[in-house]
Amino acid sequence: YRGDEFPEWDGNILVAAMAGGGLSRGLVRLTLDDDGNVTSEERMFEEVGQRFRDVAEGPDGRIWVLTESSPMAGPGGILVLSKNE
Repeated sequence: YRGDEFPEWDGNILVAAMAGGGLSRGLVRLTLDDDGNVTSEERMFEEVGQRFRDVAEGPDGRIWVLTESSPMAGPGGILVLSKNE
């Protein structure tokens, strides 16, 4: 991530988690050290209950997440993450 919307995430990696193998669904934020090693992991939005298919940084620094529905959840959609909304 290199956007201005979440400056505390600068240099972090954002991963869309679809679940499987004992993992939960949601957005994963990975913090790296200077050598590129993962030093921490934060799982977010697991309560949405949908598969997270893709994540992208918009030109304005907001985070766009594509979700997919499952038999137990509602229809999929696009989530836009912003501090200002």
